[in-house]
Amino acid sequence: MNEDSGYLLQFETTDPVLIRVKDNILEMIRDLGAEIATMGIRFCIVDFDEVKKATGASPFYTDNMVSLLQERLIIANVRFITELEAAIHALSISESVFDIPYFRNDDYLASCISEIADDPKRYVDRARHLFDTRYIRDISEDDPAAILTLTVFYFVAHEIGHLADECDGRNFGTFFSENNVLEQRIEHAVVKMCTHADEFKKYGFDLPGLAKTEDGRSSIRKKEREFKKGLGVAEANNQKWFKDEVRADKTADKILIYHIREALKKDPFDGNLLQYHLVKGLFTAGIYFWYKDQNTFYRKFDGIHNTNSAMLGLIMMQDREKYINAASLFGERHRFILLRSVLAIGEVLKETTDYFAKVKIWGSTFFGRYPETENDIIDWRLSEMAKMNFLLSMIMDTAVKMAYVGCSTGWIKEQDAKRGIPQLLSVQFESIDQAIRRIKKLTNS
Repeated sequence: MNEDSGYLLQFETTDPVLIRVKDNILEMIRDLGAEIATMGIRFCIVDFDEVKKATGASPFYTDNMVSLLQERLIIANVRFITELEAAIHALSISESVFDIPYFRNDDYLASCISEIADDPKRYVDRARHLFDTRYIRDISEDDPAAILTLTVFYFVAHEIGHLADECDGRNFGTFFSENNVLEQRIEHAVVKMCTHADEFKKYGFDLPGLAKTEDGRSSIRKKEREFKKGLGVAEANNQKWFKDEVRADKTADKILIYHIREALKKDPFDGNLLQYHLVKGLFTAGIYFWYKDQNTFYRKFDGIHNTNSAMLGLIMMQDREKYINAASLFGERHRFILLRSVLAIGEVLKETTDYFAKVKIWGSTFFGRYPETENDIIDWRLSEMAKMNFLLSMIMDTAVKMAYVGCSTGWIKEQDAKRGIPQLLSVQFESIDQAIRRIKKLTNS
């Protein structure tokens, strides 16, 4: 091992739950087959607060997870893992996705996420105590540690993808923190938002009202190419790294599918529970980090702590610069977090279940069946996975609208200049409770 990074192992977490998560993931890596086993991959969860106290800032610091090529070492920040566990307790431990109390409206959800982000350790300590003493432990299939293990395993699998591609020092994602400043550079914002708009369109998330954004011959994309040319080598590197991240995501999907298939061969009922926990974890991670980033984004505007979809519409209507600022919510090198969750869940369901056939054939019966036999329980879990996938897809609404309008902003500002006055641009965003109502209608729930 490289001596410079080896010292971090002195600061691995001592939390018994997280140690169990780490040990289980290492065993899962060993079970992935000879090709990955021979890579000698190791994984650790490091308390970087303790590292900083003892040695100062670490050159290997990560907000979330990073892979080191020479050492074949994947490092996770304990705070990131603790936030994930807290989010799982808040947004996953329920009989049905419709029973999650924080989905009552945007304000409830934003408040919950702010509470977790402010002190994830305190939230987890309280949640663990409640889970251990509450009746839910006896009647629910939900096991927060099991859900957390599979969610973290997805992130680790992404980093394995980077190591397999001989990429060094790559982080799982880029999230918008309090230390970040809002994007002010229109050239960077437009190019970044167009990249994400193209990704959204590729996977069926488009905006018919701004179809010209998708047309490579349009004035909108002509302006984007002009900006991209001016950014030169830096943007060329971003595009290359973005492709690297896409490849790593695809490797992660393959690893998850292999793991689930092996579990299903051993025991279909337990393997289905594994699917269920994995989907719950990916669902929770997507929602938590997207809404957390939004909360941080709003606080940059006159200290607004939380907001809802109606307030967001008013904020974004104030001036064109708001859509330039919104580029801060999207990574230059990483895919959008909600899209990653949607695609990973979709791949797992497509490759390891007959989910799509049952949705088509059974319709509302599939979603309304109450579990009695093991087969009914399997179908019930599948129906819940379907609801989670639908909900994630629906709350892509805000990101898609931001990306499409942001991509068009260079051209829109040119038109404003020609007119001598900006044209009013009003965009309506969908709330979490509106999305829930749509799913209930869709599934006759």
